[in-house]
Order: sequence, then C-alpha cells, then structure tokens
Amino acid sequence: MNEPEIKEKLNLLRDEIGMKNKEIEDSFKNINFHRDEIAKAKNARNELQEEIRKKVAGLEEFNKKKDESKAKIDDLKNERGHLINESKELAKVVKEKKIERDSLNKESRAPHNILEEHLKNTYEKLLTYDVSIDYEKDLFDRIFQLRERIIKSKNATDVHIAMTEIYVSLKQIDGKIIDVQAKLNDEWTNLKNMYDGVKDAYESIKKMRDSADVQHEAVLQNYAKLIQYKDIITKSKNEIQQINGQMNPLEEELEKIKADKEKAKMKKKYDVVKDKLTGKKHRFTIDEMRILLESGVEIGISEKTA
Repeated sequence: MNEPEIKEKLNLLRDEIGMKNKEIEDSFKNINFHRDEIAKAKNARNELQEEIRKKVAGLEEFNKKKDESKAKIDDLKNERGHLINESKELAKVVKEKKIERDSLNKESRAPHNILEEHLKNTYEKLLTYDVSIDYEKDLFDRIFQLRERIIKSKNATDVHIAMTEIYVSLKQIDGKIIDVQAKLNDEWTNLKNMYDGVKDAYESIKKMRDSADVQHEAVLQNYAKLIQYKDIITKSKNEIQQINGQMNPLEEELEKIKADKEKAKMKKKYDVVKDKLTGKKHRFTIDEMRILLESGVEIGISEKTA
C-alpha cells in the first residue's frame, strides 16, 4: 500500500474507533437510564407486595369461592396426571429408539457420508487399477460390506430423526405440564388467599398482584436491557482493541514511508549542495553545513572554503 492508501485506511479505522467509542458512551447512558427504571419498578413492586400482605392478613371469609377452586385444582391434577403418563410412554419409546440407533451406529462404525466416500474410492480402485484376482475379490467383498454399513448408518440417521421428533413432542408435553403446574400453583395460592378472606378482598389482592407482576416484568426487562448494553460495551472494547491491532502495522509502515521520503529529500538537498562545491570555491551557509552533516555521507572537498 502506498502512503495515500495507508492514510485513507488509518482514517477509516480511526472513524470506526470513534463510532465504537460513541456506542460505548451511549451504552453507559442507557445503562444509567435502565438502572433508574429498575429502582422505580422495584419500589412500586415492593409497595404493592406490602399492601397485599396486609390485606391477606386481614381476610376472614372464603366460602363462596372455595368449592369452585377445589374443583379446578382436581381437574388440573387429572390433566397433569394424563400428561405425565403420556410423557413416560414417549420417554420409553425414546429409550428403545436410542438402543436401536446405538446398535446401528455400532454396526455401521462410521457416518454414511464417510462410508459412501470409501465406497466410491473402492469402486474407483476396482474400475481404474489393474489388480490381481484375489485383490479384486477383496474389493468386491469390501463393496458389499460398505453397502450394508451405509444402509445401517442411514437407518441409524432415520431413527435419530424419529427420536428428535419425539423429543420435540416431549418438550411440548413438558411445557404443558409446566403450564398446568403453574396453574395449579396459582390456584393453590388462590385457595389459600380465599381461606384467609372474603371474595371482594381476594379480588383486590389479585389486582394488586397483577400490578406487581407488571412491575416485576419491568424489572426483568430493564435488567435484560442493562445486560444487553453491557455486552455492547464489552464487544465494542474488544473491537477497538482489534482495530488498534490493525492500525499498528499501518502506522509503522507510514512512519517508514515518511522516513524514506525524508531520507530521499535530504539526499536531494545534499546533491544540490555537492553540485555547488564541484569545481569552484564556495562559502558554506549554515543550512548547507547542516545538510552535509545530517546526510551521514563522508565528503571529500579539495577546494578551499571560506
């Protein structure tokens, strides 16, 4: 790269560092903002939770909603039981599939793409090279073995795919179990609250809990944003370090080019001064003396200088 290209590249890298520094600065501002928002949401959430605690402590009646809540809990328990049984059955199938897959993998001893490459190479040897009858027979035996192993390897892949699909179903069922369990937990909490008070008081508590959940969600969301901006800062700092690593050799090269240009410039001045000394008397100026001294070249001068 020549000097203009290096300077242009360095300017681009410096601009990039400037943008990264701006990202870091903006991220710190955003972090401070989200910290303030977290503090506000926490205070609001804690105040609501304190009000809920006081109301729960004062509840006395619960009969109107008690039976309904118990019936719902029983339904959720039955639903959870069916889901758990379904999950166990699928887990059993997965276990059987895993044994089948592992057995096929053990017999195939390699992925089918590798086996197919071996088969291709074996065919090439058989069709291309002039081999002995014994070796040709060995190659044929190897081809049939590889074919069988490829089939088993592909079957193992198919079984693994089937396992993966079952895992997806299991995950969905587990999600349903978690959802039902969460509903159960909510209903048990609901029932406990009803044991401590009347319907109106419970509804008031529920509203405050919803508001507290909103504030808690705000806390979590702001925490997530805060972490996001921290990651941006870390990433930008690492990128700046990488950019500096790119700039160092460019700056060194630029300094070398400047030094070479300065050396050539000095050589030109020296040649001019030397030409003035050739064949005639010459009185040195201070600048010419400096050029001769800084040139680093030993000069022999036959003429007398005044």
